[in-house]
Amino acid sequence: MRRFYLEGIRETDRLCMLTGSEHTHLKDVLRLGPGEEVLIINGRGLELSAKIMESKKDKTMLQVLKAREGLGESDLNLSLALSVTKGLKAEWVIEKATELGANEILIFSSSRSVAKVNQVKEERYKKAGISALKQSGRSYLPKIEMLESFEEALTTANGVKLLMHPGGVRFKDELREIKEKEITIFIGPEGGFSEEETGLGEKHGAKLVTLGKRILRAETAALTALAIAQFELGDI
Repeated sequence: MRRFYLEGIRETDRLCMLTGSEHTHLKDVLRLGPGEEVLIINGRGLELSAKIMESKKDKTMLQVLKAREGLGESDLNLSLALSVTKGLKAEWVIEKATELGANEILIFSSSRSVAKVNQVKEERYKKAGISALKQSGRSYLPKIEMLESFEEALTTANGVKLLMHPGGVRFKDELREIKEKEITIFIGPEGGFSEEETGLGEKHGAKLVTLGKRILRAETAALTALAIAQFELGDI
């Protein structure tokens, strides 16, 4: 069943209305019409099964049939902390991280970052997350935060902190020692984290881990780490 995002829905709603890009996608791209059923999600765990009543030029009206708690969530509370890098395909990473079950994505600048955090892109990042949310069958939209420094990311991060570093222990081995169901994975910039940042991370309780001998792009390292974490501690 096709899924559409509408942030303001409530469990008690009997009618709802799609406008903007969600309405356009329903009417002009998918060409759905009266009588067809869809799912409306709010990104906070609620799904409404609804039937299309009418679709006009600028809006689609739907009758809510039933509400249910959303599906598609792992019992692992998984976060990704990603340093901005030159040429970083951040929207693509956010899309794939959402598919892999990340609940929070922290974008931050570190001392070796060539690029800087761009607050203007936050809305674009959210749209990438919404797109993946609908496609993947998840019910919770990851929280995306734009942070100015590595230290701010460390203080914001929850659970066990795992810092990617070539001198760290094998990532899978460290995961197998973790008893908690809440972790944050830190991915560094071009050239990795500085010595000062590594020390700062350890002061905040971060554990140094590695994905092996090969040097991976930030995007590759982020998604590889998320997938391994879900395999070891989550629902893959």
